[in-house]
Amino acid sequence: MMAIDDESILSTHPSFVLNAATAILAFLALSPSPSFIPLVLLLGTLIFHTRVIARGRDPRRHHHYQISQHFIRLGCLSVGTAASHVSPSTSALSSPVLSIVLLLGVSLVSAIAALIPVYGHAWYYQRLNPWAKVTLFPALWSATWVAASKGSPLGRMGTWSPLSGVESYEWIRAYLGAPGLDWIVAGWAVIGAQLAEFALLEEPGVVLNGPPEGTLVEADAVDYVRPPSPPPPQPREPLKKALFYLTVVLLAATLPSFTSDLPSAPRADNTTPLAVACILPPPATKESEFDRYLSETKRNGGRAKILLWPEGAVRFDNESERTQALAQVAVVTKQYGVWIGATFDEVIPVSGHGGRPGLRRTGLALVGPDGQLDIEYYKRHLVPLVESFSNVASTVSPPVYNLPLPPPSHIKAPQWAEGPNFTRPIPLTPLICLDASHEIPSLSEPPALILAPAHTWHPAVGQAMFQLARARANELNAKIIWCDGGHGAVGGLAGDGERDMQVGEGTWVKTIGIPWPFKHSRTMYAIIGDVGAIVILWLIVTGGGSGVEHVMVTGVDWSWVMRALEGGWQWTTDSASNSRLAQMLRRWRERNDLQAVWDDPE
Repeated sequence: MMAIDDESILSTHPSFVLNAATAILAFLALSPSPSFIPLVLLLGTLIFHTRVIARGRDPRRHHHYQISQHFIRLGCLSVGTAASHVSPSTSALSSPVLSIVLLLGVSLVSAIAALIPVYGHAWYYQRLNPWAKVTLFPALWSATWVAASKGSPLGRMGTWSPLSGVESYEWIRAYLGAPGLDWIVAGWAVIGAQLAEFALLEEPGVVLNGPPEGTLVEADAVDYVRPPSPPPPQPREPLKKALFYLTVVLLAATLPSFTSDLPSAPRADNTTPLAVACILPPPATKESEFDRYLSETKRNGGRAKILLWPEGAVRFDNESERTQALAQVAVVTKQYGVWIGATFDEVIPVSGHGGRPGLRRTGLALVGPDGQLDIEYYKRHLVPLVESFSNVASTVSPPVYNLPLPPPSHIKAPQWAEGPNFTRPIPLTPLICLDASHEIPSLSEPPALILAPAHTWHPAVGQAMFQLARARANELNAKIIWCDGGHGAVGGLAGDGERDMQVGEGTWVKTIGIPWPFKHSRTMYAIIGDVGAIVILWLIVTGGGSGVEHVMVTGVDWSWVMRALEGGWQWTTDSASNSRLAQMLRRWRERNDLQAVWDDPE
């Protein structure tokens, strides 16, 4: 048991310290792009604090005092969350006051959602076997955020799913998606909270004389009495083993990240070079918005094969304007032999949406070199309040279009592809801005490239949306071109090894390599989705538990782990012989050795 000064603030006022830590960690962890390590620390603090409150029940105190502790923690969590989103939120709506009020409300709902699995796990904790004690919470945590993302119009935006600092586990997205990463975060949080409990809270059945249960105690202030006969099984020993096995699983899950994750070379025998561009014209001139984008597209027509405009680049007030504009776009595509992803905001015909006049929709039209409309796609997920009242969301899933890429000028047609067309098909699919925050619906075939125009209002939001777009691409093992035309926009290429990013205005062009022949199969996550991932993660609690329990019963000699930890601590600490942690490790090893003697019939 770790030494703690009886007069320290942590010993005398644990709830105050843990509430303060909760607020600070919430501010650090729950930015628009949640970070892995602060998120683990925050979640571990919440789990540990719940156990401190549960063990600290004092019948001499009024029941309302215990309830107040939970509400104080909820308030600290909500305030810390809101503080991390103040800057992007105040510019989201026309009224900063309304923005702050809504931010506090959303932060409160998010905090309540996060505490539900924490309390659920605490409620059932004592009834669970050791393996379930350490794996039930990760399963509950993953399921909670799947439900939240499906019920929220923002999708994964604003959830407690990590978007940065997850490089070691990024490969999991292709198999279990965001639920898999949520499980990893919760798993490490359980380990941290459990180690804190071992070090700072009393062990039932070992402390014979000491302060009331639930307090943080000085190790030397407690009397330990070695029983003269074999002691009953200590409740913590199987739990320590389960915790060790979970740690091994989480560490082993990082091994695939040590393999190379470089993007395909643009020019190689087994790749197809494809130049893509995000068209971001200079600041407004006397030209109309449409003319600005068309002029900038012409300037880059000889540099890229796919030229994508940001979300809602131009505005159409009637069908005639749209028809004329797309006709001019077709002229440019024929002139340069390119595909142009023209984005627009248009009025919907009254007959197309139940007779409500004036409603609009945001769309993407991909016009090919023959002047034909190859893709027509409309935004499926609208930004609450900003778009939800004036726009209509589409219910049609994204299509997959096989773009017939002709040979470059320096390569003969027969060397490029087989006849009669001598083209290489590049499967691609579109998304528009907030669509990238939601699970991508089942597609007719796996895409090689995702076209994703966007328009964000703040750099922090732009970075978060770019990370979400990268996550969607990795889930499908595809590349994504994220073209953001907002203020301080964050755009670039991501997925399948790509890591190019640009901040701010200005057209950018990048040549990528698409594997040839393109034979990507659907990823496991693309097949099973969020629901299937949750089923698998719950099987770890139930099915995996039987295997771990068997190992616990048959026994595995892992005392070498404790000897290694103790030796490492002695090597790094001059006063290791007097160290409380070293004493704890030795005491733990002595218990294991003594238990082995009692269990040995000889």
